[in-house]
Amino acid sequence: MDIHADVIDNDGLTQREADVLKLMCEGKPDKVIARMLAISIKTVEAKCSAIYAKLQVKELSINHRVAAVSSAVARGMVRLSARLLCVVLMIQAVSLDDEALMRVRSTLRVTTARVKVRE
Repeated sequence: MDIHADVIDNDGLTQREADVLKLMCEGKPDKVIARMLAISIKTVEAKCSAIYAKLQVKELSINHRVAAVSSAVARGMVRLSARLLCVVLMIQAVSLDDEALMRVRSTLRVTTARVKVRE
């Protein structure tokens, strides 16, 4: 199964935050991210908090990670494999209010347009 993410624009994130964001996008839990990057879980949690702040992820009913990934995709910061994008969008759709659902639809249209341009 093709599940990967690439950070293509740090957009104000440090390199280490971008590394964490990439693994976060791929669905890796904190413990795995810490092991892969050879850092402590507390450092991963701090990097996640910094990412949420920089991407302006607010207290939402949806998972902070999904909101951060969606924000990064919408800003063009990361490129997700098609399967991974579908998973993220399905997770989001479960608990979105109308305004958030409109943002997802907008993101999907932008991402779909980018895919068509690249083909």
